[in-house]
Amino acid sequence: MDLKKASSEHLLERAFEKFDADGSGKISPQEVKDLLGLTNEGGAMNDKINEIVKQVDTNSDGEISLEEFKIMMQMICE
Repeated sequence: MDLKKASSEHLLERAFEKFDADGSGKISPQEVKDLLGLTNEGGAMNDKINEIVKQVDTNSDGEISLEEFKIMMQMICE
């Protein structure tokens, strides 16, 4: 395995762990909001986060898995 690719995989996994505060193996919209310091009072930013999670959530379970997170990050970096 290419060292650069292994390093990138490790960094993605570490970033995912930061979002996955409860260690469930999934990132919920609330975990994203908590990490960003947003409240549950609604607003455009909360709506935007919910929409992003919905777009990335390919299996429609309402949360982002590690694999979905990796795909999302690859799309952002292209």
